[in-house]
Amino acid sequence: IIGCVGVQRDVTEARAAELALRDSEARLRLTLEIGEIGAFDWDLIAGRVSWDERVRAIWGIGRDESLTAEDFYRGLNPDDRERVRALHAKSHDPAGDGAYAAEYRVVNRRDGRARYISSRGRVFFEDGRPVRAIGALLDVTPLRDAAAVLERDRAELERLVEARTRELA
Repeated sequence: IIGCVGVQRDVTEARAAELALRDSEARLRLTLEIGEIGAFDWDLIAGRVSWDERVRAIWGIGRDESLTAEDFYRGLNPDDRERVRALHAKSHDPAGDGAYAAEYRVVNRRDGRARYISSRGRVFFEDGRPVRAIGALLDVTPLRDAAAVLERDRAELERLVEARTRELA
């Protein structure tokens, strides 16, 4: 052997950045899991929709099933579809800010149960046209159910107070 050529490169910063990214992604996953928050990513050009496991579970769609925007709309309660389509159209308008916020009902494909969903998202634009929508959603069915119980109990309490007031009078 009469010689050797080699190159060395310091990858300390790249490795530290990679570890920081992994840590950040793990924190985000845990935050979504703990908060029971679902996430979606909608490619508006190709029409492909990417849902995490929580969103798929709410709609009753398996992990290996491909998704389109129409799967989203088909899963909505029929009474909510047109309103949600209108909200989407408004958020897809380049003249606006791309923000999206809605509450709607989803009918699960597997168990047929209706769930109340609160959803927020943002549409991103390129060259004046909508290209991507990203957002999060939360199943607020337990909150809606609790509110209904409280309202029922409040009404019953008012009825009892009125009846007792009449008796005392």
